[in-house]
Amino acid sequence: MNMQLDGLAINIEGVLNPAKFQGKSNAERAGYKEINVTIEAKTNAPEDVLKKWIETVESRCPVSDNIANPTPVKLNVIKA
Repeated sequence: MNMQLDGLAINIEGVLNPAKFQGKSNAERAGYKEINVTIEAKTNAPEDVLKKWIETVESRCPVSDNIANPTPVKLNVIKA
């Protein structure tokens, strides 16, 4: 994208109710209700290029895709 990236800081925060995974309640789902990601890019890129860059990164990211879409999870347990 013809931009220089000199540094990157990523802060991830989430909102969840721990009661379900602690076994105290089944009223809500165990997962995060909201995940907020703040990316601080040290770059020479103008805002429009930076916006296009993050859209491209998100569209290619397998983690973002798994969070946004239902993904089958198969758990297997074996006795040691």
